[in-house]
Amino acid sequence: DVSKEHEVADMLSKLRLTDVTGSGVHGISGIIHSAGVLRSASAGSREVWTSKAQSAFWLHKHSQGDDVALFVCFSSIAAALGNIGQSSYASANRYLEELVLHRNEASVRDGCVCRSASIQWPAIRGVGMAAAVATAGEMDIDGVDLSIDDFASVFRSVVLGCLVSGGVSGGVSASATTTVMPV
Repeated sequence: DVSKEHEVADMLSKLRLTDVTGSGVHGISGIIHSAGVLRSASAGSREVWTSKAQSAFWLHKHSQGDDVALFVCFSSIAAALGNIGQSSYASANRYLEELVLHRNEASVRDGCVCRSASIQWPAIRGVGMAAAVATAGEMDIDGVDLSIDDFASVFRSVVLGCLVSGGVSGGVSASATTTVMPV
């Protein structure tokens, strides 16, 4: 559970000792944070915050000593546009934008190469939280969703852009937020 600090610290400690790729290299070279829950305004605001914002902070805090080449947060377009009855969700996603900004500014200040980004995703057709509520008939996402192929293309572009550009010092803006709008 990434919303619990001690579990994040333990997980990262175990990963530092593990050769995840089988390459003989140990350690943490990248973090992709995609956790989150969607709850109504009347229920679960704490759960929304801890799963998305607090967990991102724990990952950030406990990876400070690692040579992390990539730190990507999956945000939501709700951070930019809001979402009726979802203020906790929009706020938690907005926090991710500020965390990425903080990481990037700290990297510039400390003379490090920063490769942090946040992607404000719309609904992804057939997967994720929005698909679950659409299937349940609680939300209509037709015309405002993104295909899985488009998702993969955008994600690949953001990751490669971070890695190839060398982060902030290589030309990525300090905010490093990408907003994805379906067309």
